[in-house]
Amino acid sequence: MVHITYRGENSSLNLYGIRFEPGKPQLVVDPELINQFNLHDDFTVEEVAEVASEVSTPVEAPSSGSEEEAEVTLTALKEQAKAASIKGYSTMNKQELIEALEAQSKADFYADAPTA
Repeated sequence: MVHITYRGENSSLNLYGIRFEPGKPQLVVDPELINQFNLHDDFTVEEVAEVASEVSTPVEAPSSGSEEEAEVTLTALKEQAKAASIKGYSTMNKQELIEALEAQSKADFYADAPTA
């Protein structure tokens, strides 16, 4: 697990389905997301030994049909959807939330892609 902190100064940022406020670390457990954030200069990635549950909620990338998916609770998915500013998340079921988070993650990824 790592803490990822946005080093910006003025406004929050939504990237890979995670909302970052300047200077406020987010706990991320997904190795693919961690690798993506290592590529960004605006983020600090710090290894975390032990984290109290009240500090922050771990953020995982939505999975599609893996064993990890069974471990993700509806409440955790709704928290991720809220952080990602997904409209109507409070009435969605688990599968709908996973699909919405995956779509948001893909949209965020391509929004940051370089253009020719």
